[in-house]
Order: sequence, then structure tokens, then C-alpha cells
Amino acid sequence: MTATAQITDPNPPPAMIHPATPAKPGSSLTRGIVIVITLAVVSLVGYWFWREKFSSGKTTTPRDSQSLLVTQETRLSEGESTHSVAASPGSNPQDSPDLAAKAKPAVIVTTSPALVANVQRMLKAVGTLEGFEEISLSPQVGGRILAIHKEVGDLVAPGDLLMEIDPQDALLTVKECQSALDLELSKLGLKEPPGQNFNVEAVPAVQKAMLLELNSLRTLERVRQLASQKVTTQDDLERAETNYEVAKVEARQQRLLAGETIAAIRQKIALLKTAEKRLQDTRVVVPTLTCLEGDVKVPCSPQLTVAERHASEGENVVVTQISPVFLLVIEHPLKLKVSLPERVMGQVKTGQKVRVTIEAYPGEIFTGEVKRVNPTIQRSSRTFEVEVAIPNEDRRLKSGSFAVAQILTDHRPTAVVVPESAIVRFAGVVKLFKVTPQKTVREVLVILGERIEQQVDGKSVPYVEVTGDLQPGETVVTSGQSQLVDGIAITLREPAPNTTSEATAAPAKGAHQ
Repeated sequence: MTATAQITDPNPPPAMIHPATPAKPGSSLTRGIVIVITLAVVSLVGYWFWREKFSSGKTTTPRDSQSLLVTQETRLSEGESTHSVAASPGSNPQDSPDLAAKAKPAVIVTTSPALVANVQRMLKAVGTLEGFEEISLSPQVGGRILAIHKEVGDLVAPGDLLMEIDPQDALLTVKECQSALDLELSKLGLKEPPGQNFNVEAVPAVQKAMLLELNSLRTLERVRQLASQKVTTQDDLERAETNYEVAKVEARQQRLLAGETIAAIRQKIALLKTAEKRLQDTRVVVPTLTCLEGDVKVPCSPQLTVAERHASEGENVVVTQISPVFLLVIEHPLKLKVSLPERVMGQVKTGQKVRVTIEAYPGEIFTGEVKRVNPTIQRSSRTFEVEVAIPNEDRRLKSGSFAVAQILTDHRPTAVVVPESAIVRFAGVVKLFKVTPQKTVREVLVILGERIEQQVDGKSVPYVEVTGDLQPGETVVTSGQSQLVDGIAITLREPAPNTTSEATAAPAKGAHQ
């Protein structure tokens, strides 16, 4: 046999050399993502392992496991029906919730009984007191102010004189209008203005024209008789007919002139009344008001208070000024307008009692009544307006004062209340812990109501109305709730010993911590 050896050239020709395949651009990014995901999974597994082993605050020692095993064997020997639990070294009591709850020491808490209280449900709102009616008075005529008869704070009634304006120009206008009226009356020979059913034929000028028309008619009839007898000429007949037609037109024209004069008289009467009204307006008086009695408005005379005055004697006023000269306010009763959110619209009704307080009289409560409820809701604020009437006979309350109103919407004389410190709020859940006869606690979900103040041992303690599985007289936990779970045992906290002040302060601080 012949052996054949193949010798490879260490320097192959350039055409035989293949370039290295370049790495893909995304390979390094993919490896990075895989590494990050792997680290995240390892971290989650480590956190879960730590939570399972150390969430109770300490790991279970073999001594604790032996103690649990002895306790369970004792219960089984006494006839208790329990599940078998293997308490081997290294096991965690949290694997069984019942065993974990029984293994935890009793929590030291303070308690208080649930009470029965007379609770009134109220809606609180704020607003500004306003006059029941506010009247702005401005002069109807311009001129110089001669006198001001009322000042700010004075009580006035309808018809009382407030201010006088120089009436000289108005007097001259009245005299001018009266003279023009007398001139028109003289054209008809009248002393008084004619009435609506005045007959123009009673005017002397009209009577004269009617007589001339009648005379021309008689003359025409005589001429016609003579013409029929061939006694007179045709020219005389035509002249008599023309005279009659002219007299008839003249009578009709006199009637029209009399009617025109009567219309002018009525115009002058209107101008005279306008001038007299302007003269009357130079005296600014309190206007007459009407009050609603049932469904009918009748004139009334309430007392008003001068709230503002914006003019002085000797000052010239004009009709076109915007600001009023006087502002009058009806202070009995006053009204309070408040805005409430739309969610409580179904709770507010007319006739409900309202308690009102103001800063000027601290501690004093004024009573009112809901008079009107606006049936529409403002789109911008999602609120509706309520009007409250407040009696103010002694006029102690003043318009413009800031007021706080409490609208009584419901009354519950047997409501269940607990100390406010018993309420636990967490993640939108409101609850409390109720003490059972076995000295354990049970979690109770409640709905909060009104907040009230109760006198306990001479001190004012805040209580809150609750609705839920709680009866009056049952005991609730008022402190230490952060360590409680449903079914855990509790121990009442003992009062601190009554020693010196320094010795008392230290245990109280430790107990609080």
C-alpha cells in the first residue's frame, strides 16, 4: 500500500480567505435584558423567602417549636378537638392562622363603652347676611340738594322725606305748562279742560258756522221757489247754491278746528302733569312697599334702615348717575344665602330649622328657617342656593355680617356613638374593634355620622355617630388598634401609679410609645 500525505499550504491565496461574520447589533442588548430579568426574579424569590421567615419579627427557635408541641399535646389530652400540627424545629407558627393568633401575646389596649346620644344631623354652610329687601334710591330729577333729612342708621317708613332738591326750575316749568293750557282753553271759551265725551258743537265757533250753514240753506230754498216761478234769474240761483256749499264746508272746518284744539288741550294737560311730577320728584321719599299675604300682595309699612348715603347738601345731582343716593334695608327679618353641594339636595326642604352663629356674638345661637331652595344647580360649581330667613326684631344682627349656618335635616334621639379615637381608617375602609366576652376583639365595619361632644369625667370628649354591627353598651377599643387583628386577645391597660410628677411622666411616655 502506498500512503498519501496531503500538505496544506500555510499561506493560502487571498481568494481562499473568508472574512469573519460580523456580530448582530441586537445581541448585546438581548443579553442585557436577560440579565436584568434574571436579577429581578432572584430578588423577588429572595424577598418572598425573607418575608416567610422574618415577617413575624423574629425566627422560630427550636425551643419555641417544642413549647408549641407541648401545648398542643396538653390540649389533645384534655379532649379538645384540634387539627394535628407538626411542630418540628424550624417551623413557623404563621403557617396556621389560628395557631399564630393564639401564640401571640395579649395586646394591651384601652376601651370605652358605646353610648346612646341625641344626635341631630346638620349641614354646615357659610354665607353673608343680607337685608330681606334692599332698596336703592336715586333722584328722578337733577339739581342742587337743598336738604338731607335722614342719616345712616335712621329708621324710616314709607312716605318719610329723605332729601329735597331745589324745586325752582320745576316750578317754572309747571307755570309754563299751565299758561299754555289756559291759552288752549280760551280758544274754545272754556274754563276747565273738557271731558272725554265733550261735544264740539258746543264750541261757539262751531255754533256760528252751523248757523251760517242753516241760513244759506234757507236762502237757497227761497231762491229755488222763485226760480220755479220764473221770478229770479239763473245767476241768483247758482249764487245761493254756492253760498250754501261754502257755509257747509265752513261748518265742517270749524268742527275740525275745535277737535284739534281739544287735542292740544289734552296734550297740555299731559305736559302739566309731567311738570308737576318733576316738581314732586324734587322731594325724595321712601317708596310704598307691598307684602305677600298668602297669594296676594297688599301694601305694607315695614320699617327700613338707612344703610348708605352718597350725597351731601349743596351737591349737584344728575339723573344719569349710576350710584344711588340712598340704600334702604329691611332688617327684620334678615336673609342668609348659602351654597350647598348637589349631593345633599334631597336632604334640604323648606321649613327646616337653621342655627346661625356670627363672630359678633360668640357662643350665642340665632334661629332661622329655610324659606327657599333653588331648584337649579350651578354647572360651574355643582352647588345650589338656599335662602334662610332669620328674625331680627331687636336688630342686633346687621346686614353684611359673616355667618355660619347649620341646617337641621334629621333628628335621631337613640343614635349609637363611640369615642372618635376608636375609629380606624385605612385604605378607604372605616372600622373599629369590638371587645367580645372572651377578651378578644372583632373587627366591625362602620359608617360615620355626626360628630358631637360628650362630657366624660368633667372633660369634653369628641364622639362620633356610627352605624354598623354595634349595640349600645358594647365595648370598643380606643387605643392600641395598630397591633390588633381580628380574634386576637387583649388586656386592659392599668392606670399609671399616682406618685411624684417625674415618676408618673416617665411610665406614661413609655406606655404611649
